[in-house]
Order: sequence, then structure tokens, then C-alpha cells
Amino acid sequence: MKTLADLFLFIAYELEGKGYDSEDIETIYGITKKYHPKIFATLQSDLKSHKNKDEAVINAYSKMFGEMLYAKDIYLKENISFEIFANYFDFAFNAGEKNAAKILQETVNKNISGENSQLVNVKPLKVDGIIGKHTIKALEELYLFHYELSCIYFLLRRKWYMNGKKRYRCGWINRTLKLEEYLHYD
Repeated sequence: MKTLADLFLFIAYELEGKGYDSEDIETIYGITKKYHPKIFATLQSDLKSHKNKDEAVINAYSKMFGEMLYAKDIYLKENISFEIFANYFDFAFNAGEKNAAKILQETVNKNISGENSQLVNVKPLKVDGIIGKHTIKALEELYLFHYELSCIYFLLRRKWYMNGKKRYRCGWINRTLKLEEYLHYD
């Protein structure tokens, strides 16, 4: 069974890579100096002081997790699958929590409008980018369909990325494919 630490290391090493420094953005394992200067500085310092690389990355990602508004609400629920949480966390990490929440809400709405509409008692969600009690309840109600839900979420993420900057599209879509393989087939 995959753990939170496993997920953090997979995202850092497999999806983000060591980092880059360009004129507009500097990152280390996906932690961006511009948006998270304190976490970036701590990670940079830990890596320079030859601390255990895995520990330094897990520490930085744990801080990112702690700063997210909704990630803990999803992660701590027993009836929300790790796959849904991991997909949400990665998308929030990559594109912001509001975008990740909106696409998750769209995912729920697509799932309850199809074949599963007669099997669950879930009302369509307002797609507002806020994970509140209605979104959590819907995710819990759809627990038996978590694999389908995860697949729909990946598809909607890819569609969202297709509307993004052209130069990053392939990398972002590849990111979802790698994560999907890691979560569903490893």
C-alpha cells in the first residue's frame, strides 16, 4: 500500500525532476521559489548540507501539504480513496487548489450523471473550486466507484491541460499518464 511519503517522492523524482532555473522561475523538485520561498529555501539548504535527500524532499512536500486548504480534508477521510487524494494533491501542487477542486467537482458531476446515477444518492455539485461538506459527502458516497472516478479525473485533467500553454501541454499530459500508471498499475 502506498503512503503519503511514497507519493511525495514519486511526484518529486518522477514527475517534477531535480529542478530548473530560468529567468522567470526557479524550482527544486517542483517546489517553486516564487510561490513558496520559505519551503524552497529550506529544501535548498537541506540539500546543500548533504542531509538525506529523501527526508529533505518529504519534509518540503509535507509543508506544501500542510499549506493546502483542502488536501487534508480529502486525505483524512476513510471513505475517499488514496487514488482520488493523490490525483487531487498532484493537480493542486501543479495547477493550484482551486483548479484541482473545480475539476474534481466536475468529475463527481460526470460520474453521477452516467450509469451510476441510479446507484448513488448524490446531488450535482456546484463547481466553485471550494471543497466543502457537499463535495466530501459526494466523494464518500462514490467510494465504490473510486477507480472510475479516478479515471474520469485524469481525463478531465488532461482536457484542462489542453487549454493551457502550448509549450507545456505534452509534459503536463505525460505527468497525468505517469501518475495514473503509478496509482493504478504498480
